[in-house]
Amino acid sequence: TGASAYQSTATNEHKTGDHRALTQMSAQQAGALLANAALRFGVRATGVQALLPIVSTASQPALSWPTSQAASWVQTRVYASSPAEIQYLQLQAALDRKDHMSLYHARPSPISPELENSTLWRYARKMLLYDSNNNKLILGGQCLYDAIKKQVDDGELQRAFDMDPKIFYSTYTLLAIHVWLVIHRLGGLTDSDARFFKQRFYNHFQADVETRIFAAGVQMGVTKWLKKLESVFYSSGLSMDRVLRREGDETIEKVVLREFFGGDLSKRQQANLIAKYIMRELQCLELTEDRHIMQGHIQFSQRPFMSRLPPVSTSGNSVHE
Repeated sequence: TGASAYQSTATNEHKTGDHRALTQMSAQQAGALLANAALRFGVRATGVQALLPIVSTASQPALSWPTSQAASWVQTRVYASSPAEIQYLQLQAALDRKDHMSLYHARPSPISPELENSTLWRYARKMLLYDSNNNKLILGGQCLYDAIKKQVDDGELQRAFDMDPKIFYSTYTLLAIHVWLVIHRLGGLTDSDARFFKQRFYNHFQADVETRIFAAGVQMGVTKWLKKLESVFYSSGLSMDRVLRREGDETIEKVVLREFFGGDLSKRQQANLIAKYIMRELQCLELTEDRHIMQGHIQFSQRPFMSRLPPVSTSGNSVHE
């Protein structure tokens, strides 16, 4: 077979003294070598494309292997992988990339230019204290939470993390994580504006969760459900805070698995990806100015999910286009 032929060739290279380690090559060269290995034993273009971003991840142990061992790695990680496994590896590699940047994203004013320039509006905004500091913070919190809702509700995050968008708790999990990210980022600010913003922002979240509970058909015991969900939010948030302060030996992944997946070990891949996403967004938020956050002018990362390849299909033991 193609696999055995390549393994034999790689072994002969090893015996003749070709001990080139992939660490001595650029990411492109390493990718080309592994791509060639993949092609030699039957992985076609889609499989090779899926492989390249995985190889380019600096933490990938394959980069320190000689060619013979690299061939074995390609065979076990791509040749015998399911489409779901390839997608998981791709997204994991995308979230591991060190391309963090500010999440600043300017949003248009909710007031139309025509109304903005009208005499009536200028009079009304003065009477309604529209330009007061507190009102700006309220509007910023609403704008930010609306952006989070839009990103969570479009279903892309749930699909990426292998969660069902139709299940209430899947949506709640991602909403809660994004709300915690913002509150944690602003946690070091003790001024009155930051405290006011965090409380109003959290209130938007609570009001939305209550609306979603009713929309899910729950009519009785809503208060009980709200208290239970609030307990999950605070428990998970405090646990992740402790992890980031390096208190104890827990990890973000373990907290996510316990708090949001009930400790179900079959959900470890989902917890792993969500934990990587959390750490990525925390680093991006650190690069984002406080005022932009409190104005609602941020957009959580979309690039890792937009860069994923379309689903691939399998036939026998090969990955096809």
